[in-house]
Amino acid sequence: MNTTGFLYQDECSYMGGDPRLPSPEVKNGFLDPLQATLTLKTDAIQLEIGNEKAFWPRDCISEASLMKADWGDRGGIKLAPFLQIRVRDPEGVYERGFLIELGFRSLYYARVFLKRLAEAFPGVVHDQVTGLSTDLA
Repeated sequence: MNTTGFLYQDECSYMGGDPRLPSPEVKNGFLDPLQATLTLKTDAIQLEIGNEKAFWPRDCISEASLMKADWGDRGGIKLAPFLQIRVRDPEGVYERGFLIELGFRSLYYARVFLKRLAEAFPGVVHDQVTGLSTDLA
């Protein structure tokens, strides 16, 4: 049995969504995501960006979906997988909560995190990806 509560950890790109965290900048017309460490625990998801941390308890997470993003890549289009995670605002300021967006280095790692999240938090994951196949990994 895992006594530390740690289930999975990976590096990701934070693209925004939680107003308590630093916001990614826009450079040359493109979003410049912040590098972060994403940790899935038995009772929460934790995101670390440098010295900043966000902690989203299990009962605050309402849904998670795998999406695709198109970014211009110097004349071409680059497809990248990312997760959207909806969490309740702990202060109740935002009625619909926060929509957190996290990018992954490949579709494989996004799917691994989503799989682990579905196992740890049943009923949260909605994997409805359109036009995103494993050959993009």
